[in-house]
Amino acid sequence: MSQPCRNAMQPSPAFGMLLTALLLLVSGCAGAMADSVAHLNRSQLSLNAPETLEMYYWNFSYAVEPLPDSYRVRATAFRKDNFPGWAEYVNRGWFSAYLADQAGNLLAQDTKSLYAGYFIPSWYEKGVDLEFTLPKPVGIPGPLTIAFGYNLTLTDARWGGSFIGSARSFDSDYDYFDTIETAR
Repeated sequence: MSQPCRNAMQPSPAFGMLLTALLLLVSGCAGAMADSVAHLNRSQLSLNAPETLEMYYWNFSYAVEPLPDSYRVRATAFRKDNFPGWAEYVNRGWFSAYLADQAGNLLAQDTKSLYAGYFIPSWYEKGVDLEFTLPKPVGIPGPLTIAFGYNLTLTDARWGGSFIGSARSFDSDYDYFDTIETAR
């Protein structure tokens, strides 16, 4: 039979209050820090039916297919007329699909990156084909919504040189354009 340690210090009441305050702070901030897509255009999730969703620079045509544990979203993003006509190449960028509840609380997301130097004029006619997989949420009552997001840095000329993540951008001799609509 083991004996309790005789030299162990008992936590002080101040330590207990500090720990309780810290736990309350962390639990309170967790809700405030949750990602949301409430500010994005969303539509109610419908299965196996062609849908469209309009955003500021893009129109998304898509269909959602149910899988056993997830949803497969096949989409094509078409640039709108307000997209800068001079933009021909991507420095960096990505598209995302978001699954949310009715309030816009983010439940799942999948992101597809574009490679640096991607030639944009191919988007004019055929759009950008995308496929996303979103896990099905467990225990979420009520209808679900879907939204799309993107973050693109565009330029009018192909960038020469090595691409080193976001630490390096295009040469200052080139014009560039940043656009973003995403969960926050």
